[in-house]
Amino acid sequence: MSTLIARQAIYDAQGAVCAYELLYRTGELCCSNIDISDEKAGDDATASVLSHLFTHSPINTIIGSHTAYINFTRNHLLQQIPAKLPKERIVIELLENIFVDAHLLKTIALLAEQGYKFALDDFVFRDELIPLVHIAETIKIDVLGLSKQDIKKQLRSLKEIGFKGKLLAEKIENRDQLILCQNLGFDLFQGFFLNYPNLVKHEPLSESELFLLELFAELYNPGIEIHNIEEILLKVPQLNDRILKLANSISMPQGKKIHSLTNAIQQLGFVEIRNWVSFILVSALNHVAYDLLERTLIRAKMCQCIAIRSNLANPDDAYAVGMFSTLDAILNEPMSFLLHKIPLSDEVSAALLRRGGTLGYLLDMVQAYEQGNFSKLEHSKFSSEEYSSAYLEAITYSNKLLSIIH
Repeated sequence: MSTLIARQAIYDAQGAVCAYELLYRTGELCCSNIDISDEKAGDDATASVLSHLFTHSPINTIIGSHTAYINFTRNHLLQQIPAKLPKERIVIELLENIFVDAHLLKTIALLAEQGYKFALDDFVFRDELIPLVHIAETIKIDVLGLSKQDIKKQLRSLKEIGFKGKLLAEKIENRDQLILCQNLGFDLFQGFFLNYPNLVKHEPLSESELFLLELFAELYNPGIEIHNIEEILLKVPQLNDRILKLANSISMPQGKKIHSLTNAIQQLGFVEIRNWVSFILVSALNHVAYDLLERTLIRAKMCQCIAIRSNLANPDDAYAVGMFSTLDAILNEPMSFLLHKIPLSDEVSAALLRRGGTLGYLLDMVQAYEQGNFSKLEHSKFSSEEYSSAYLEAITYSNKLLSIIH
């Protein structure tokens, strides 16, 4: 049985990632969503995720040092499955429609006594949830489509029954929602908007950002040669050292060492070196959040891995599409403006501008995977195994690169 597993960041009031919610599906079809009306439907999905986390892939690969919010079904709670996981690494999410009775409450109380933390998902007040509210450390409220008065009504209900834990606003889709929830006293925030927030006030590109675009124009010039790369490296202090450090840390067998850029290109290939140079240049911008850098790397590598496994797209172009797909968010400029500055191929440009061609399709599917929108992958050209293995490989790749250059 194939498993699709992704993660969605949870942010604190300062905008830093403080946890991840794990999103998952199992089954032959990518769209095999858990039927939350069937208390047994999610059991295999949860068991499979736990298997991947603690056997096939170390949990630190997927969530780093952060906490993982994981949905558990009533059956798994009654079986005390969460007790097999380290309590300091997880928050047990209770689904909004879970059937509450004395048996469940006793089991939850036992887990709480052992130090496990709980979050109540998609909270909408009803009397039978009151015992869970008193146990939960976090209440998640889906704010999508709710007015200010609707949200305040839910918060008032929680206050009346004495809830004093953390409030998490989920499915935030725009800045107005974010500001509203901040003003209403929410502590944590979740939503795809938060992955790529746009600045409220547009400002002209800084000198460092304009310099970045100039270097990209040189890097992606079709006529570029090795000596041109060397000239670019001379323009940026410590860039050459970082490239050699990456080359020796990631790609070389133990005992062998690369001492020059020319040697690095001979050993690893021009495109690989250019990919690294591109990322290091972006990471040098002071205002770019670590989280955005991480997601850029993961997306680029995932696109490349799927292209290699499926043999349906050029892997080098796939990497470039993933890498540059976040440049508009990084520089707060329209993609069309940026592509006028960088001489990318027609295929890559079409993918970035309008999701055109196979590369555009690949980027669209990878973004759907990132968001846990697995139903969109049902009729995909790529297999479930290609997606899941590429995602895990991309996270590993990102973790390693960032640990070296940061």
